[in-house]
Amino acid sequence: MKIGVVGLGTFGSHLVRELAEMGVEVLAVDKREACVDAVKNDAAFAAVVDVTSREALERLPMGELDAVVLTIGDDFKSAMLTTAHLLAMKPKRLICRAASETHEQLLGALGVKEIIVPESVAAAQVASRLAIRGVTGSYEVAEGFNVHEMTPPAASIGKTMKELNLRGNYEINLITIKRRDAKGRVHVVGVPGPDFAIAAGDVLVLFGSDKALRRFAGTGEE
Repeated sequence: MKIGVVGLGTFGSHLVRELAEMGVEVLAVDKREACVDAVKNDAAFAAVVDVTSREALERLPMGELDAVVLTIGDDFKSAMLTTAHLLAMKPKRLICRAASETHEQLLGALGVKEIIVPESVAAAQVASRLAIRGVTGSYEVAEGFNVHEMTPPAASIGKTMKELNLRGNYEINLITIKRRDAKGRVHVVGVPGPDFAIAAGDVLVLFGSDKALRRFAGTGEE
């Protein structure tokens, strides 16, 4: 998995290190040389880049990344300008940091779907969400163990609970499944039985170690 981190302040640099420890290839950029130097040994690629320049951003391999995280928070103008450039470049997944309620509202108005507020979300939790493909929500239970809400890996769609054998094959516990009905309303399935089959669009609520969840999602080692 490859993740881009744009902005290497306190939160951004911590995120780079957390992702690197999980085995993620990180592209880290900032306009400040000192900030880039601080993470160059952790990131797969680190560079000094004026991220407010569309031309400079387009020279980066954004299209090869699974996600881009914009963490600029101390320079509102730069953050909004960079957000606009990244949205225009249409990365596979864009997550933006909001430094204030107003910033969060403006990001939403621009069309940003995933917004994080570092004061309430630790870098480790964000890293965990990014490193496990399909994760849409994460709740830490203990160090290294989380409850994750995630879309099912393609290989699991159509398979029953018995066929998947999550506990035996992956050391993961399924808590429940959320499924939308024909009207788009979300229903909690409860505790699925052994013959219950996973469908596309389901949201699995799983508990396990980060390593086990990454393996199930197809983003970790066997």
